[in-house]
Amino acid sequence: MEIKGKSLKLIFFEYLISVGLALIVFISIALFVNESLFAVGFIVPSNYTENLILENKNEIAESESFDNSLILDNTYYMFLKKDGKILDTNMDKNRQENAIQFHNGKLFNSETSSYIEIARGDGIVIINYSLMPYYSNKWVRDNFPSVNVFLSIIIGIFCILAIFIVTLLWADKVSNNLKPMLKASEKIAKKDLNFKIESTNIKEFNRVLDGLNSMKIALGESLKKEWVNTQNRKNQISALTHDLKTPLSIVQGNAELLKETDLDKDQEQLVDYIIKNSKRLTDYISTLILVNKTDDLIKINLKEIDSKVLVDEITQIADEICIVNNRKIKKTIDIENKKIMLDLDLIERAIGNVLANAMEYSPAGSDIELSIIENDNFLEIKVMDNGKGFSKTDLVNATEEFYRGDNSRNSSINFGMGLFIADKILNLHNGKLLLSNKKDHKGAVVTLKIPINQNI
Repeated sequence: MEIKGKSLKLIFFEYLISVGLALIVFISIALFVNESLFAVGFIVPSNYTENLILENKNEIAESESFDNSLILDNTYYMFLKKDGKILDTNMDKNRQENAIQFHNGKLFNSETSSYIEIARGDGIVIINYSLMPYYSNKWVRDNFPSVNVFLSIIIGIFCILAIFIVTLLWADKVSNNLKPMLKASEKIAKKDLNFKIESTNIKEFNRVLDGLNSMKIALGESLKKEWVNTQNRKNQISALTHDLKTPLSIVQGNAELLKETDLDKDQEQLVDYIIKNSKRLTDYISTLILVNKTDDLIKINLKEIDSKVLVDEITQIADEICIVNNRKIKKTIDIENKKIMLDLDLIERAIGNVLANAMEYSPAGSDIELSIIENDNFLEIKVMDNGKGFSKTDLVNATEEFYRGDNSRNSSINFGMGLFIADKILNLHNGKLLLSNKKDHKGAVVTLKIPINQNI
């Protein structure tokens, strides 16, 4: 497939041309500003002082006595008697020496500074003046940099401004061309493949997008294949577990019937082995069914309900589980009946798993504590038992799939799925499942935090 768009080389060349044109325009503007300052008289040209001196030359030469008020305030002067004695000056020593050398023909005018002699009947006036443009206002001359420096600063500022504006415009242009790439990569990362990849004006970017499109297609096919394989696996496991349950029930039922017949001691022991291990097989099959259904947890059906309704359901589940297990339950409830978005069936399943876990790992007949507190951000549900609590390893790993804990919390009928499923359900609700121990370290604490007033 032909890749369309401009190459990065051409775009960079166009950028350089744009910068060049912008510099020409902005430098022209800077020069125009400078010429405007000349035109309004804010800045006077380099020969302006010389022309004024020449205009006043006759008056300086022919005045009855030397009058320094005829000398411009931006010049330096020296009035010498014919014998070389200095009668009046505003020059410093260095300028005085240069003026005398000029008078003696040993110093000549430069491009930036010039001297002029005006002969009088009583002596000679030597005037030193600048051949550089300057500000007409004395305060500005004293407090601002020279005209040439000022012009250089103005040109520099305009050049920086030109480069900044052009670069900003081109950066925005390139950034807009990057958006399709960023959008495509984000979608693919989230495995959201139901979108059309857009094109850009840059050939190299389009090559990358073409590669991302190929990746999207390949990933879509891979995910579809994986989904089909997963569904096939789940169907096979479901069929297998269904097929196993029937003969296993027959074995278990016949073994229990056989136990009721007259058996000697060895035969009775063997029948007990059959019943015990058939029950274990039943537990294994139940766990296999549970694992097979775990992937269905990604499906969440959110509905808005009152927190009071949820609390009623939770307390009812807790009462039923405690009655079946011959336990008492202590309840602490403090709610304001706020609105909560959740999947009630999933939350009930999570609570049931946590309560079952508490029953399994606490002494028979011991009490279970249930605390339900509602604050501004969360509905906080705590289930506390009186068992040995969580070990350090349990606190880190107890929500992992198939984690069964250390020997103190191990059970032949537990397969490490209860807290894993509860944690997954809480994550689907943007909530948290927290594990801890009581302050006296006599019992485990499982906290379920469900967000309030959220839009999932």
